[in-house]
Amino acid sequence: LDLVEHIAFVSKPFRGMESYYIGFFNSDGDCVFKVYVGRDKKRQLFPQQVEAFKQMKKEFAA
Repeated sequence: LDLVEHIAFVSKPFRGMESYYIGFFNSDGDCVFKVYVGRDKKRQLFPQQVEAFKQMKKEFAA
């Protein structure tokens, strides 16, 4: 955790599907780890997690 310098909220397509994650980056811009929004058994994003992601992104941007 001492390596983490930046946190980014990332939303982008991945393998043709919508994807959301919170990325934790070191001072060189390398990703230390990611936390993804979850999916159900049908590979659909959990809507409540997508909404929570978007809310956190707003709060961190303010």
